[in-house]
Amino acid sequence: MDRFKILFVCKEMPDHKEGLNGFKVGKQYEGRSYNGFFEVSTKWGSNHESKLINQGMFKKYFQLIEYDTLIKTSA
Repeated sequence: MDRFKILFVCKEMPDHKEGLNGFKVGKQYEGRSYNGFFEVSTKWGSNHESKLINQGMFKKYFQLIEYDTLIKTSA
């Protein structure tokens, strides 16, 4: 497993000026986090463009989903 991989949910519709187009509130996404930055994309692992954002912007629009919580709720 990629140690930088993250799962997150969109909690607020990003402002189109931020360049974060295509995200939908309540939908779950995959990305990466490293060195205090977050790489996000609407379709991780495809040819869709990803965006590197800082922690402040990430927390404004998205919420991390902890893997432990995900495992407990799926069983």
